[in-house]
Amino acid sequence: MVCRVTAGFPREEQYGLTSQVRRAAVSISSNIADGFGRQGRRDKAQFYTNARGSLYEVESQFVLGRNLAFLGEDDFRETTALVQEIGHELNKLIKTLVS
Repeated sequence: MVCRVTAGFPREEQYGLTSQVRRAAVSISSNIADGFGRQGRRDKAQFYTNARGSLYEVESQFVLGRNLAFLGEDDFRETTALVQEIGHELNKLIKTLVS
C-alpha cells in the first residue's frame, strides 16, 4: 500500500518524502521479524516497540503528504485506518511481553 500511495507523490520527492516513508514502512516489518526471532521477552518487546515507532513515523509522513496535497483524502483515510489496526496489534504484542 505504501508503494502504491507514494507512487503518486511528485517526482521531485523521490529521494525525499517518498524514500523516507518507504524506508519507515520496511522498518516496521523488519523490526517485527527481528523481534519474532528473539528469545527473551524484553528483547522481543524492544523490537516490537521499534516497529511501533516506525509505524508512527509512517503516519506522520502521510499527514505531511496530505497537508502538501500529495495524498488524497481517501488514501489518507485508508492508510490511517491501517496504521491504527497495526498499532493496536503491536500494542497487544508489547503488552503481553512486558506484563
